[in-house]
Amino acid sequence: MFGDKASADDAYWELILFLIKIMQLVISPSISNQGVNHLENLISSHHKLYMKLSGSNLKPKHHFMLHYSEIIRKIGPLKTFWTMRFESKHRMSKNICKNINNFKNITKSVAQRYALGFASLMQNEFQNNESGLEFSGSKYRILKHSEQKVFLMSALNLSDNDSVLFHRKCEVNGFVLQKDMLFVRTWSENGPVISKVLDIFTNNSDSNIMYIDIETTEFWSHFNAYITGNKILSGSVDILNVKSLSPF
Repeated sequence: MFGDKASADDAYWELILFLIKIMQLVISPSISNQGVNHLENLISSHHKLYMKLSGSNLKPKHHFMLHYSEIIRKIGPLKTFWTMRFESKHRMSKNICKNINNFKNITKSVAQRYALGFASLMQNEFQNNESGLEFSGSKYRILKHSEQKVFLMSALNLSDNDSVLFHRKCEVNGFVLQKDMLFVRTWSENGPVISKVLDIFTNNSDSNIMYIDIETTEFWSHFNAYITGNKILSGSVDILNVKSLSPF
């Protein structure tokens, strides 16, 4: 967001980039052996640069980072047992204590309110969202004649008068997609395959994305991001079931 404010040789910006790359690996739901080795090198480089720029010794949390790779090798990705979600529950308990104005048995009141809230949440999840998908901006539309719609009609065996339920936005397992958004569809030997969402629709209870693959020109290390061009890869218009999307 503010990488353009830092010069290419800014050592402090380089320190931030090291931390960003470390976080991307630490919170990843899956990581390869090569990724763990890369994490070790990133942490080492980060710590050396930190000591050089700050002129001080490492803090205890910096030392804890040195054990990340060993822990991942023994029990898997760190995200599967991090405490972030437990920390977020503190606010719920505080809000309950603040709202009930009953201090006779606070622990019992908090436990009861939390149990009732969790039961309600689970019931709504099972009843209203069995598929694990959430949609917004949904509307039935009759297919109009265009190159994209012709492809869709052919792929789904639809006629001109058939209507399809289109969605402006879709959320699957916390991953949000919306029309005209770019996303990493898969990875190849040359890097990520980046695609653009053309439409999100549901037909016969199957929710799909119509997308096109776009050209990825290079990786810009200063922004820790890939640069995409305006070129659309030929023959890349296709549909993808949203449930087949995988986190990277």
